[in-house]
Amino acid sequence: MNKDAVEMLEAHSWPGNVRELRNVIERAVILAHEGPLSAKHLRLDQSGSAEPAIRESGNSLHVRPGLRLSDVESSYIQLTLRHLNNNRKLTADTLGISIRTLQTRIAELRAETNAARNADHSRNENGLQGDPVQTGASFSAAARFKSF
Repeated sequence: MNKDAVEMLEAHSWPGNVRELRNVIERAVILAHEGPLSAKHLRLDQSGSAEPAIRESGNSLHVRPGLRLSDVESSYIQLTLRHLNNNRKLTADTLGISIRTLQTRIAELRAETNAARNADHSRNENGLQGDPVQTGASFSAAARFKSF
């Protein structure tokens, strides 16, 4: 991976989660065919800019069209929980879902976070710890859900 690609990946805030990073890398590999990945192979959104797919602004989310619903849902649940001081009952009522549904979704997000951590741990054990794309970027995206 070229330095310009690494810099572009590091500059992106990765609000979607680990899946967003994985999708960007997979797309870049397809576009590059062979040889190193460069910034020209990275498509961080459909317009090609580095604007985050999901961006928080105060108590609002700004969402780029075309994202997976589960990514938007995760960010919205997290924002609502923070806004309501992590009160799960009030969050469930506000979102119009049962507390059980909210708890199930939070458990799913925790599982995704743990899977990302385990993948990062495995990469570190295999000597890939110096690669910021494979270690820090994926962990920091998954770490957003740590508060659940």
